[in-house]
Amino acid sequence: MNKNAMNRIGNCSRCGKVFVRYRQQSLCPACTEKREQDFMRCRDYLRDNPETRMKELSEATGVSVREIIQFIIEGRLVLTKDNPNMFYHCESCGKRIRSGRLCSQCEKRLTDEVEKVVQKKHDRDSLHSNVRHKYRIYKPKN
Repeated sequence: MNKNAMNRIGNCSRCGKVFVRYRQQSLCPACTEKREQDFMRCRDYLRDNPETRMKELSEATGVSVREIIQFIIEGRLVLTKDNPNMFYHCESCGKRIRSGRLCSQCEKRLTDEVEKVVQKKHDRDSLHSNVRHKYRIYKPKN
């Protein structure tokens, strides 16, 4: 086996089987196929039963609630106004949401915090760059 293939060998995050990774995939081909079938069962059931709840969808399809939420977060399973009973909880505050990982308030708070940190770093870098140039020593011309 060539050296490049050896660097791509890994274990499936679901079943633990050894396989050659393609790009950044973490599932072996068998688990990837099973996950795709799980997704299609969820999508079809939700289309046929739009009023269903998360737990009902999980029980009817045999797919864990965690996996269903992951499909939604990835943007593969899209909740519409036709699915009023489908929601899960914000990872930060626990508020009910229908897409992503965070509610809009927590997302805004996180964005604001990141912007403050970036601004502080920018301000600190600007201060240091000015100081560096302030103390240059010039040789007098003869």
